[in-house]
Amino acid sequence: SAKEGEAPPAQPKKGGEASSAEGGRSFDGSAKLPASGDVVSVGGKTRLPRTVWGTIIGHGMLTVFGMELHVISQPFLVMETMGQSKTTMGLVRNVHSGAFSLANLLPVGFLVDKTDFRALFIGTSLARALLMAAIPALWMSGNLTIAALLVIVAINPLFQSTMVVAERAAIMAAVGQDEKMNKEATATLTKWESLAGLFMPLIAGWALGALVTHFGLGGYAMAYGIYAAMLVAAVPLYWFMVRDPRDPKDLGVDG
Repeated sequence: SAKEGEAPPAQPKKGGEASSAEGGRSFDGSAKLPASGDVVSVGGKTRLPRTVWGTIIGHGMLTVFGMELHVISQPFLVMETMGQSKTTMGLVRNVHSGAFSLANLLPVGFLVDKTDFRALFIGTSLARALLMAAIPALWMSGNLTIAALLVIVAINPLFQSTMVVAERAAIMAAVGQDEKMNKEATATLTKWESLAGLFMPLIAGWALGALVTHFGLGGYAMAYGIYAAMLVAAVPLYWFMVRDPRDPKDLGVDG
């Protein structure tokens, strides 16, 4: 699957994470968590908060489908559509992975602590959508160069890394410290991630084949248009379903 760096957030906590959780703090020891999460029980069965479902569908399904298209398309885009060498393809990969490493050194946790989850999801999704949409737009205008592609793959991980951290923090804040809720969240996340890992690559491969049939080698560039569309499609889900349970006084640079 293309969900790099992501892990189910509701795993049992150990060591410092456990003590932070007991103190009502987040995984990085700063953002406050609710005591028991947004627990909803119907007929004795625990239901997950809407925030959890919003992130599962918005990021875990829609966005990850776009990421699968990216993973499959990128080498063909560079070597077939753009006619570049394997060495250039390696350069693109290295810039992409290097940008992720750089993003991990940035104070993303502080940004997540001080910004509403919904605003983070929507902002990073729209920023990534613009970057991904630029690839087919540049290709159609005849201006897609390796330099432009390198800039895009260097910037995108900054927003993607922020989304990954925000998703984890949002789910942890939503389920809180309720043991039953954590077990339900873990089971649900594992199930949907398994399904996504099984079917997303197959669907993405079929969609890419259809694009190449219609657009020729340009289909590898057009695949990024679908990636952008998936990111935009997730925005309404974040807007209507994601809620930040933290006290607004704790958000912002003065919080």
